[in-house]
Order: sequence, then C-alpha cells, then structure tokens
Amino acid sequence: MERLALDLAEGRRGERADAGQAAVWAVQAEVVDTLTVAIGVADEPFSRMDDEDADAPDLRIVVVLLTPRRVSALRDQALPAITRFLKVDENSRRLLSATTADDLRAFGGLMELELREHLLVEDAMRAVQYRVYPETPFGEIADLMVRRGIQSVPVVGHEYEFLGIITTGDALKYLLPRMRAGQQSPHPTTEDSEVVARDVMTRRVMCVSEDQSLVDAANTMVNRNVEQLPVVREGELIGSIDRNSVLELLFDQTNLIGDPTGET
Repeated sequence: MERLALDLAEGRRGERADAGQAAVWAVQAEVVDTLTVAIGVADEPFSRMDDEDADAPDLRIVVVLLTPRRVSALRDQALPAITRFLKVDENSRRLLSATTADDLRAFGGLMELELREHLLVEDAMRAVQYRVYPETPFGEIADLMVRRGIQSVPVVGHEYEFLGIITTGDALKYLLPRMRAGQQSPHPTTEDSEVVARDVMTRRVMCVSEDQSLVDAANTMVNRNVEQLPVVREGELIGSIDRNSVLELLFDQTNLIGDPTGET
C-alpha cells in the first residue's frame, strides 16, 4: 500500500480527475477484491507533486477508487460521479470539516452516492479455442467446424496477429458452387486441394478491444448484424464475444425481471 500511495502521489499509476481542492484517482489494484473507496482529508493543503499547472489550488481532499478490474470500467460512471460530487461547494466543505472517520461515514450525501463499474468486453470474452493459419487447407477447416459444431474460426498469422475469419457462411459460399456444378461430394478433390484459409476467409472484420464498454460492443453487434466479434489486444487475437454471452451479462446487470403473466 505504501508503494501504491507513492505511485499515486508522483502520478505513475491510475487515472486522475480534479475538482478544486480535491483529486480523484481510479486505480487498478490487486489488494482489493471489489470496488473500494478510500478518502483522505488533510488539515493543511499540500502541493500537487506531478502537476505542471502552478496556478492549480493545493490539495486537501484525496479520493482513491481501487478496483481489481481495469480502470476503464470506472471511467464512464464512477469517476465522473465522484468528481461532480466534489465540485459542489457544500459537499467539499462538509468533507473538509470532518475530523474523524465517523464524520465521513455520517455524511449521507457521500455514503449514498451510487458508484458502479461498467461492464467491459473482457467480462463477456471467451478465450480463443481454435485458430487456423492462412495456409491451413480448407478441408481441414470445414472438418473442424463440423466436428466441433463451431460457427466461425479465426485466421491468424504466425505471431498470432488477427488476419480474418471463416464463418459457416464463408464455408457455404465456397461449397455451394461446387455442388451446383454436379460434384457429388463437398470434400476437396485433387484439383482444388490447394484451396486454403486465405482463399476463403473474410478479411475486413469489425474487432473490439478488451477494455471497451460492453454496451458499445453490443450496439456494434446489433447495428452490424453480427453474431460475434473478435477481441484483439495490440493486433493480437485474444478471444471473442458472442450475442448470447453479452445478453446474459447485460440482463443480469439490469435485473429486469417482470411478471410473465402481466398481472400486478
């Protein structure tokens, strides 16, 4: 914890927002299991060690939001909510007048402030189970999809960089013309055994990052009418999300359970 405090003071960790004499940090920390709020009120102002703005007021209030998850989960709601709260003069005065922890706990406005972490793509992400390379024969890919009952297979480079995807639709687009031409078996023949993943895959694919808002990703899935989205980190494929997993998480969060009979 001492190391964490020093890193915060020198601006080496977390995301900070200012509100007059208050500073709010959001920090990812392994020392907590759930969202935890720490509040400090100083008797005397102290300088902002990492602030280049010489005209900025000295600090007296420090609020630290500790989360075991990514800081981006706090960016849209919790961090702005705390900052708005502290910008209200009356709230700041109440905090500055506190002399004990009980004084802070008795501050109803602060204790009742609703802080939520937004769901991120990583919360619904499933790790990559199968991947193929650009030179993988199409016959092997189709066999994998049929045997495992999977809807799509990502195509990656030898550094695991994401190159494209082969869906059941892509596979059918390749197989159907062969069937119409009178070929009885959909399996590759000697003539087309050189067809590989790069010949069949879809190259332009919408991707998301693991720290992106899950709501935003779900909106993309609906607007683009796609069943799943690859998740990449610095160009490397690390997983995917699908509509079922996204719906399950978003429904759990909203907790919208009504009476199926319509009776009250």
